[in-house]
Amino acid sequence: MDKHVEHPYWVDSARLVLSSYNLAHDVDRLKEWAETFRANKTLMATDLSEDVERIRNEFNFLECFKWEKKGDPLGAAECFLAYAEEFSRAEKAPAAIYNAGLNFFKAKRVQKALQTQTMLFEEYSEHELAAKALYSIAEIFRETTVYDQAAEVYEAFVMTYGEHALARKALQYASIFRKTLGQHDRAVSNLRSYLERFPDPETDARVHLDIVLIRDGQPQSAKCIKEVRRHLKRYRKEKPEYRLQVLAADGRSWKRMNKNKKARTSFRKTVSTYDALSPEERSALPLSARSAVAESHFFLGEILLVKARWYALKGSEKAMQKAIKQKLELMAETRKLYKSVISYGHPGWTIAAYNQLGKAYQELADTVENAEAPKRIKAIPGAEDEYLAFMAEKAEPIRAKAVDNYRTALRVARETRWFNEYSEAAEEAIAQLDFKDRSIKEFRVKPKRSAPNSAMLNFKTEVR
Repeated sequence: MDKHVEHPYWVDSARLVLSSYNLAHDVDRLKEWAETFRANKTLMATDLSEDVERIRNEFNFLECFKWEKKGDPLGAAECFLAYAEEFSRAEKAPAAIYNAGLNFFKAKRVQKALQTQTMLFEEYSEHELAAKALYSIAEIFRETTVYDQAAEVYEAFVMTYGEHALARKALQYASIFRKTLGQHDRAVSNLRSYLERFPDPETDARVHLDIVLIRDGQPQSAKCIKEVRRHLKRYRKEKPEYRLQVLAADGRSWKRMNKNKKARTSFRKTVSTYDALSPEERSALPLSARSAVAESHFFLGEILLVKARWYALKGSEKAMQKAIKQKLELMAETRKLYKSVISYGHPGWTIAAYNQLGKAYQELADTVENAEAPKRIKAIPGAEDEYLAFMAEKAEPIRAKAVDNYRTALRVARETRWFNEYSEAAEEAIAQLDFKDRSIKEFRVKPKRSAPNSAMLNFKTEVR
């Protein structure tokens, strides 16, 4: 600057000097150069004079940044607030209040931070920083884990500043917290609003999947089925990982309504959709999608087990033989389905499959052991007791298979540290069936985590 006073960029260079120190919050150097330029009559004859005068008027405001640089947020907050009170009509007054709020929060004065940002929002409602003040209030509630209040303020922000750059993120947070708090209808309302306000072919199906899964977790299964119909019609070309989870949710809903035929149809669609994928596509599926397929196979097996219970071992020898044959055929089909469940490698559903296989063998063993003697046997003196002893002997190897499967379920739970209702059922069954087993009675694994079998997609992954 000193060497090229006649250069066309001389004034711009001076302006950049001031701008650099201003951005660096180096108040002392900014003051020094502002006074230096003010003493230069040639510079003051240009439009730089406005910048110099504005900076000089803001020195009190800039002084507050010294507290920030010293690592004293409380001092900075009080400085900014004092400036705003003294120069309430100054251009920087709203920024001073906003900075005061940020620094009060850094100083862990949460209530004061809320009061300060509320003051900015109410007293300078037309200023551009009013929106950031309202969002800051929501952020304070979020960071202090007051999620119900955070959701309320985020929703208010979207309603008031729907076009603001932060509206998208605010609505995402509001949806997450409503879902976390179990406020399902409000969560769904937020997600629908998100789809309307921020349509995106890349993420719409994922967002609507969240609606399906929220409805799936509610008692009114009909609401979930309605959302599934809407989803399948609207997102025909969605990613396989979403389609698998939607179809599985449909099956679960019909099953809760005891509509096993329709549930079976949805679960079979889930499996067939998976089967149609290439090996590369299958390996790329996230755990939540593989869980949906494993769950579908699992429930198909469970439906067969319900059917197997219909066949009672009673009546004539011919009727009993037919019932046994039908039970064994269903058992073979069920075993095949549960082996498929195990092949997906999802710990929760692997445990469930082994437990259900154990339960199936246990029920078959009980049925064989408690089978009613045919009339022809009953007619022979002493033959009935011999017959019952024979059937009890036949039941033992079947019961041993039940114990083996229960043990496998518990072993998987221990190895993976994945405990659920099925691992607990296996533990209880072993305690009842195998009196020689000491591991259950003397050694109980303390779980590192308790996990459900199906994983809901986390909308929070969008908020990063």
